[in-house]
Amino acid sequence: MKGNVLHIFASRTWGGGEQYVFDLAQRQIENGCRVVLLSGDSKVIRDKVKPLNCRYFSLRYRWHFNPFSIARVRNIILREQTEVVHVHQFRDAFIAVFATLLMTQRQRPRIVMTRHLAKRGKNFFLYRWMYSRLHKLIFVSALARREFLKGARIPENKIAVVHNSLAARNSSGPQTDYRKQYGLGADCLLVGFVGGIAKFKGVELLLEVAEKLRDKNAVFLLAGRGTAAYELFLKQLIASKNLESHFHLIGFVDNPASFIIQTDLGVMPSLCVEAFGLAALEFMRQGVPVIVSDTGAQMEFVENGKTGLIVAPNVAELSAAVEKLLADADWRASLGARAREFSAQALSYDVFFEKIMKLYGFADHGK
Repeated sequence: MKGNVLHIFASRTWGGGEQYVFDLAQRQIENGCRVVLLSGDSKVIRDKVKPLNCRYFSLRYRWHFNPFSIARVRNIILREQTEVVHVHQFRDAFIAVFATLLMTQRQRPRIVMTRHLAKRGKNFFLYRWMYSRLHKLIFVSALARREFLKGARIPENKIAVVHNSLAARNSSGPQTDYRKQYGLGADCLLVGFVGGIAKFKGVELLLEVAEKLRDKNAVFLLAGRGTAAYELFLKQLIASKNLESHFHLIGFVDNPASFIIQTDLGVMPSLCVEAFGLAALEFMRQGVPVIVSDTGAQMEFVENGKTGLIVAPNVAELSAAVEKLLADADWRASLGARAREFSAQALSYDVFFEKIMKLYGFADHGK
């Protein structure tokens, strides 16, 4: 498979969306594509993408119609002989579309966008015009598609739904032993969370669950990062409830799989509408049973009672689900095993990659 691809992502920080770009670019390179990356000016991004050993550019842009950004993107597209531009925000889409207006028809690449959010789309004239210039608009879930179409109009033949997936990562090798770090015995059960440390992710709700189940032999470990102010607030709240030995913020984990395999169950109690829920999928991939809230697209790949548990994001339902799983090792094992099997088949990275490349307009073995 060959083809020249430019990924544009405005980010200056690293998160799930950036990992999506990294994994996709890596697989494309492995399959013979020539990949170029363009992001916001950020040392974090530069350092993270170095292992890809591909062409990387940064862009100092603040708004959709910056002529310097448009000209720079146009020059990169032409110099790199780009055939597909893959963007990940509408701001990037505008810049790419305007850049192609400065080219001849033959020089213009196909523009593909992945929509990583579950939000109502905009239907202003300028947005409708931009949508018309896209080759494909890819949604990470059916929910994300439905939410977008509540506000925006776009021809059906331009849109597609491709569920997210996770590229294989090595969960062995050097890693932090969290039981040892926190002085926990082998019989102590670890309840894990991976994601942004923020109120809308249900972190405070999870703290209430920990308080309610404090007499159980379980410790809650939260992997992720929040604002300094919010993390300080949480630490004060933890102390006020005397939960310092039951509830720990362990910080950002570069390889979530290495953390997840040490947990006994995962809880992702989002209060917001999740466009997909990659963290929940990561627990499933590692064979760890996961409890998710019924607020987003998690319900598209978690089957309640079979590959995980789905509950309303409230203390009563979450506590009951966590308590039941803590008390039944066989149930945890069976849920985890079915989740691993399902995710490996229905949500494999090979399937995801093939769908994306077909939407680019690249055939399986060549263009």
